[in-house]
Amino acid sequence: MMKKIFWLLVSVALFLTGCGNKSSQADDVLTGLYDDYCKAEEILFHADLDMEQKLLEDDIYTFYALSPEYECETVSQLEELLEKVYTKEKVKQLLETYVGDEGQIFKEIDGKLGRMPADAPGTYFELPAEETEKVNEKEIKVKTKVEDDTVYSVEIRLQKEDTGWRISEIF
Repeated sequence: MMKKIFWLLVSVALFLTGCGNKSSQADDVLTGLYDDYCKAEEILFHADLDMEQKLLEDDIYTFYALSPEYECETVSQLEELLEKVYTKEKVKQLLETYVGDEGQIFKEIDGKLGRMPADAPGTYFELPAEETEKVNEKEIKVKTKVEDDTVYSVEIRLQKEDTGWRISEIF
């Protein structure tokens, strides 16, 4: 009888301490991605520009080099940074949206990454996560808060790839 009670107490203790807790896994993944995620968000949406380094100016567009603090001087360096955070599919989508020849925010000019002056809201999420749902062995849904002018909830989808867990969507 004592053995049964002991194992029951061990089981309850493991359950209550969250052994194998998905939330903990999601928080660990997001914590590991967070610094590179913030750097990518900063570059994509709020980057400080080196206004002394005008790379291109015409009737419509003006592109400046990013401040040296970002250590991101080419499109391939931007892509490498994004690949540390996002799934391959999301990186492709981001590059198609933000980098290019016509109307995009970024353009590589004479081997240097140029950015138009623009500011858009980024999404800086809070940890720990409010809720998590393990969809399967390769996907986790995470609900967490974002604070800018207001506080609101977002859903982050994490997907496991060959290189580890990456963000596939934030909405």
